[in-house]
Amino acid sequence: PTHAPTLAALAPDHVGVTWRAQPTFAWFLSAPTKGRVDFTLVDPEAVEPVVESTLASPFEPGIHQVRLSDLGVQLEPGRTYDWSVALVIDSRNRDLDVVASGAIRRNPVSPEVQAEIAAGTPAYVALARAGVWYDALSDLSAAIEAHPEDRALRAQRAALLEQVGVGAAAAYERESGVDDESPGSP
Repeated sequence: PTHAPTLAALAPDHVGVTWRAQPTFAWFLSAPTKGRVDFTLVDPEAVEPVVESTLASPFEPGIHQVRLSDLGVQLEPGRTYDWSVALVIDSRNRDLDVVASGAIRRNPVSPEVQAEIAAGTPAYVALARAGVWYDALSDLSAAIEAHPEDRALRAQRAALLEQVGVGAAAAYERESGVDDESPGSP
């Protein structure tokens, strides 16, 4: 039998908050795969999913993102949605899928936090303190993409992931932040 990679939704174990109409969802994969990965967003009060999308593969191990802006979908304010990523092991037997999921709610923006950001606090810091988890992770990930060599940013993202219990992704993040000049470091 083939062993499937670990798949984790980078989401709190409760309903996470966004202020954005088109937030970014993140997920972690422990090993490379050429397998199909499906992203699904569901409004529990609707019959049909809001969006179902097959993501472009292959995938390397690490943190991956799905931007709702790329899918042309918006979240309604005050609504809670469920989302999932599924690694499809056998398209004829979807019971074998490896699935990870989370929940998200779009809440109104806090003027206090906006003022804190305008005053120079990094957005991901102010957002994380305010419990706006999805936007904090998204902004921190964007900072890492802009400054991939900044190990402090990776350490902050690992800490954010540990806060919500996504240990495998946090461990990967800490290891990927280590530079190649120190092989064999503990």
